[in-house]
Amino acid sequence: MASSSGRSNDSSDCCNLFVDETGRVYQNWEQYVATNKLPAGVMVAPERGIYRMVKDQVRLEKYVTPAGTTSSQVLGYMDTGAAVGGFAAAAVPIAALLTLPVSGPLMAVAGVVGLASAGYATARSSVKLVDRSQHEQSINVTDREARGHWLGVVAGAVGLGAAGATSALTAATNAGREVGAITQLTVNGMNISSIVVSGTGVANGVLDLILKVQDGDDITGIDVLQLSASLVLFTHSVYNFKLASTIINETANSNIAGFRKTLSHRLRRTFDKIYKETLRLRGNTQGKLDIIRSVNETPSQFNDQEMDSNLLIKPPTTAQPRQEPSNYAAGVFSLQLSSVMVRGVTFVLENYGVSLFQHVINAESFEKHITRMAANLEPEVFDFIMKLTRTFMDTMLDELNSVLKFFIPTESVLSRILLNVVNNYRHMPYNLVEHHTGDILAAVRRYFLSLNPNSYTGLLQKCPICVGYSTLVV
Repeated sequence: MASSSGRSNDSSDCCNLFVDETGRVYQNWEQYVATNKLPAGVMVAPERGIYRMVKDQVRLEKYVTPAGTTSSQVLGYMDTGAAVGGFAAAAVPIAALLTLPVSGPLMAVAGVVGLASAGYATARSSVKLVDRSQHEQSINVTDREARGHWLGVVAGAVGLGAAGATSALTAATNAGREVGAITQLTVNGMNISSIVVSGTGVANGVLDLILKVQDGDDITGIDVLQLSASLVLFTHSVYNFKLASTIINETANSNIAGFRKTLSHRLRRTFDKIYKETLRLRGNTQGKLDIIRSVNETPSQFNDQEMDSNLLIKPPTTAQPRQEPSNYAAGVFSLQLSSVMVRGVTFVLENYGVSLFQHVINAESFEKHITRMAANLEPEVFDFIMKLTRTFMDTMLDELNSVLKFFIPTESVLSRILLNVVNNYRHMPYNLVEHHTGDILAAVRRYFLSLNPNSYTGLLQKCPICVGYSTLVV
């Protein structure tokens, strides 16, 4: 509607859906102009995409297509550069696999360039998938274009994840930490998955290029970029593939050998005796880790765990028993009789009123809210939020229950108040936050009212984009 009166009128200036020849859906004309897939150039179209005669003439407008903008051209150059870098980085491990001489520094540089290219390609593939979804195009793997994007995202995520896991495994071994069997299996699985997924991406990319050439379709920069990223991940994964146990053993040997070189000849003989005896007593892997820990001066286990200063103190079992209210959920009464310590300040939960606990439906969930607040908030802020929750339950809950016709638990109210304070008043001093008590309560009330399942017909809303109004008919 183009009028606030609600009467149907000329909607040519309103948000109309536009669908192009590829099936992309645009929510309004501005979105079509900004995100269409036309080639670089100038587009001449009717005003706002609708043919209208003014004095026997059609109003026309000119637009530069998105592909012709400077930002799009820069992005194209970046795609090309990343693709070239990826192919160059992939050529190095291929040469090494063919037993050609490749220096260590060159392989390291190729690894950095390859990871950068793969990371960029992963981000670009993710953006493409989001764009297809926003324009109601298929993102199913059965769609050829979407499948290429999915393989780019998954191959990049798995490949980068495998590289990170291998680095973490190496760092843990250098620190002398024990790496469990499950962790080793996980690293092995990620490395193998990287080879499989990136290999699939290479095969799909090559096949896609062949089909496009046969069909006469244009080969885009993103097609070449995705093939380049899959190839660099595949070649580096194959070249660097090692089982986790091998990585641990080689890293430990390198670490120990490096330390041994720093010793004098006399100390080396002593070190060798200690080394052999440790391996005999503790086994090969565990013995090497013990030696590394000794060199790093780190104990094998840490028994100095810091006591939690934010404890939920349950009522003593010797206390005089009290009758549990029949309308309380399981475990809530014990929680009401508890206290919580926040940075050395003790708060008795019972002091926050009965209504707070009457509407708790899950004692465990409510307890988690309390302990997390105690661990992250200052004492006065913790007390402020608890009192706000009590005020809300006492003054607003009955009205909301009668309007909404559903139960609102204390956990939900506490969560919404905490979220509002954190989002809007995080950096404000506490004495100023107190002045916004009414604003916080009103905002939380509006949130719950927005969940009202009862629609109000005849209520028109102004479109934030165009001149039109809309209404929801249920």
